[in-house]
Amino acid sequence: MNLLETRTLCELPTLQNALDDLHLWTQRNYMLLNGGKCLTMHVTFARNPPQPPPLRIDDTDLAVVPSLKVLGLTIQSDLHWDKQVNNMVAKSGRKLFLLKRLKKFNLPQCDLVAIYIGYIRPILEYAVPVWSSGLTKRQSDQLERLQKRACRTIMGNGYTGYQHALEHLGLSTLAARREQLCLKFARSLMDSEFRDWLPPPRAQITGRVTRNNHKLNCPKVKTNRYLNSSIPYMARIINQYGQ
Repeated sequence: MNLLETRTLCELPTLQNALDDLHLWTQRNYMLLNGGKCLTMHVTFARNPPQPPPLRIDDTDLAVVPSLKVLGLTIQSDLHWDKQVNNMVAKSGRKLFLLKRLKKFNLPQCDLVAIYIGYIRPILEYAVPVWSSGLTKRQSDQLERLQKRACRTIMGNGYTGYQHALEHLGLSTLAARREQLCLKFARSLMDSEFRDWLPPPRAQITGRVTRNNHKLNCPKVKTNRYLNSSIPYMARIINQYGQ
């Protein structure tokens, strides 16, 4: 379970109250929270942020960490994706060993591609709408190199270049797939109960009929960090490719 609090620096923290209520509920239901296994992470970009009071369960102060995993996704306190990318590359790199072993048994290329698509590539695309827009070029290239290794393994001596390998094996670049996956997810939000995650159309804001009134009203941003976050990015690709 995850507890989250968003507040300005001038507001008093209230997360400890929610944690106390959760602890009391667990006791009433004959369960126990282990304070030694619970973690705290602070996300702030203030130049001189005040030190928040420690969170406690009984007499145990919760450890403050720079990153933690939520449903298999590594989130850092600086909202960068270095650890998530490194984890995905390391995990999928270990699974490439399977392709190398199967290649020795002269398995057809189509079977090797199917194994890569079903067994290795999903690791590189896990929860992609969350982190894709925040990747740096170095991180994107790091992920792409993993697919290049897979193509080289599948084709063996027939590998002459990455672009030729993609065409021969019927694959797309991971960057192109990430964009398509994010677009698919954004379109699914438009027809779901989570429609309010995305900004409203311009017609709803202005009340005027224009050529672009069907497009989403992209929020104004002051930082590149917010510009490259999930919601503004998905609003942009919806406007670019249509709903």
